[in-house]
Amino acid sequence: MFIDADECGLSKDNCAENTATCTNTEGSFTCICNDGYSGDGLTCQDVDECTVDTDNCAENTATCTNTVGSFTCICNDGYYGDGMTCQGLFELHVDECASNTDNCAENTATCTNTVGSFTCICNDGYYGDGMTCQVILIDVDECAADTDNCVENTATCTNTVGSFTCICNDGYSGDGMNCQDTDECASSTDNCAENTATCNNTVGSFTCSCNDGYSGDGMTCEDVDECAVDTDNCAEKTATCTNTVGSFKCICNDGYSGDGMTCQGLIELRLIFFLMDVDVTIEVLNQWFLTFFRPAPPFKNYRAPAPPSTSYCKECNKDNEGERNVDECASSTDNCAENTATCTNTVGSFTCICNDGYYGDGMTCQDDVA
Repeated sequence: MFIDADECGLSKDNCAENTATCTNTEGSFTCICNDGYSGDGLTCQDVDECTVDTDNCAENTATCTNTVGSFTCICNDGYYGDGMTCQGLFELHVDECASNTDNCAENTATCTNTVGSFTCICNDGYYGDGMTCQVILIDVDECAADTDNCVENTATCTNTVGSFTCICNDGYSGDGMNCQDTDECASSTDNCAENTATCNNTVGSFTCSCNDGYSGDGMTCEDVDECAVDTDNCAEKTATCTNTVGSFKCICNDGYSGDGMTCQGLIELRLIFFLMDVDVTIEVLNQWFLTFFRPAPPFKNYRAPAPPSTSYCKECNKDNEGERNVDECASSTDNCAENTATCTNTVGSFTCICNDGYYGDGMTCQDDVA
């Protein structure tokens, strides 16, 4: 007795896997491609139902999309349904124009509702695709024709379709028809270097100038070392220039006295007395120097005493009354500071000078801790 073998059930067929169906027959089997596929059953390829027009999507109102072994139907915009049957949104009373969900050019185009959609048409006097419409009529450029009313020189005219706008230029404020200068310095809207530059307002703008003692473009200012660039006015050779932030100072050298711009020395003073036919000792000369030519003494241990008598002469050795000169230092009738000052006799008087390490007027001397 002959028993038929089921090749399909025993998976001994050679049908295309997943894309074909095996059917057992007496003594054999058959292979048939599944729906959505074509071939001899042993080899099956996907059929594009959308291309060969074998789909059942709603015509004109749905879109067919091929898938592996099948296809899908989706209703177009403005329609709803399962893809095989699609109905227009108008049936749901959706009016894109009335609901303002259209994208027609505002004011220059007209929206017209259609079944499931809408159309945009440019209005008379305009052209375009309805979403963008431009004026057909020739626009008059008021700015070019100089028929605008923008304020001259201080505002900018910009032509628009059928009109124009006026905007005040930088450095001015107003409505464009009237523009006033903006004081950037007063309103602190300038970019001048803070503390080291001066802002000067100009018509429509401003300028920045570095202050004396500084150099730069006004936005950035750096300290000028007047001493190094030799722009100071300190006394040459007899004073020392010291740079400071934004300026400098002049100090007379040791042995000289003055304001730093003019410095005089002891030798110069002796020459003055010589020309005046006055004979004085170096000690008296030094006291005069300290008293009249310098606010602070040239040496730390000196302080200006009262000026000495001016009634000295070359020929006499007597006081103002013609009497014999008294040595106040030797007779201890001076008032010099005891132990801390030295008394020096002069014709008709005496001088007191603080010793090294002390300073004062000679009558009172204090320890120079500096």
